[in-house]
Amino acid sequence: MAAAGVISRAAAAAPVGFAGWTTGGNPSVDANLGLPPPSWQVPGNASYFWRDDHTAHTGFAFKMMSQGLADFFFGCSAAGAGEMFRIDTRANGNWAGFATTNSWKSWNAPASGFYAPPNTWIAVTLTLRAGEASARCTWAGGAATVTLKGYKPSGTAYGFQGDGLGATSFTWVSGFQALG
Repeated sequence: MAAAGVISRAAAAAPVGFAGWTTGGNPSVDANLGLPPPSWQVPGNASYFWRDDHTAHTGFAFKMMSQGLADFFFGCSAAGAGEMFRIDTRANGNWAGFATTNSWKSWNAPASGFYAPPNTWIAVTLTLRAGEASARCTWAGGAATVTLKGYKPSGTAYGFQGDGLGATSFTWVSGFQALG
């Protein structure tokens, strides 16, 4: 049995790989990509998957590769209202950073952050402390850290959202861990 919050290769419930998660849209498992494979694949058509293990985690770690952008929701209510950390590879004023969420299908865009490289695996370590969330991102040839001051969780739900670039824009998530 996999540890809580870790991708389970032996998950038997449909869709395979999402046992214990609630899904919307059409996220899937990519058997060939990941560090190591498999990985979760999320299309940019507002597909999502989330869970609430009713634990106030102190952080999350995962690797993400995107053709455009995708969001990791955290500190959310069961309806998806809370905070998110976005990886955005479009540049030109489209930031990788923090923003608020309204639901699993409604969110805002970061007002600041950094430009993430496209089609590159980015290791993300999200650390949550009283009043602050920090995301440390590293990739081959680069690194960035962004901080959200005034963080106040709305709940203990967390998950991934493919955002809204369309069904032909994909993001992959590998090695997910809920920490603490």
